[in-house]
Amino acid sequence: MASSHPLRLITGAPGSGKSLAVESMFTLDSRYLVFDMDWLIGPVSGMAGADLRSAEDLWPRYNDLWLEVLHVIELNGGRPVLFTPMSPSDLQSAIPTWCSQVHWLRLDCDESIRIERLKARGESYDSIRTAVEDARKLRRQVERPALDTSNIHPGIVGQRILEWLTALGA
Repeated sequence: MASSHPLRLITGAPGSGKSLAVESMFTLDSRYLVFDMDWLIGPVSGMAGADLRSAEDLWPRYNDLWLEVLHVIELNGGRPVLFTPMSPSDLQSAIPTWCSQVHWLRLDCDESIRIERLKARGESYDSIRTAVEDARKLRRQVERPALDTSNIHPGIVGQRILEWLTALGA
């Protein structure tokens, strides 16, 4: 018997606040299992023999790996939520057959705040420029719902994400 489950994706370009939102989600009483797509970059890079952060040709397979992880969690009765830089165009040809619906929430922030956050992390000029462009692309692909993290404490961001998930009922 084929199973059908929703896919819950929280997206955002670098500097949007995904990592802090993940941390804040851990402090909340929630039935959702939170995952950050960055968590497996090191081990998978080691297996692939290439740094996934710069090996764009491997990204579709890395996305597929995460989708399978989410599916197994769903099969075990969990409610996974993936924080990811993926966009709808990354999934156009790869929506899994088990997926009944894809729910997107975009985390975003003002460009000046994104640049400030990325500089504080020691990102290069090219990485910052790419992140700003990625944010613009994501805004076109996931217009709504969106959560502006510019001036909101990460704990409040986590609470708002949980409210969004609860409203989905998925």
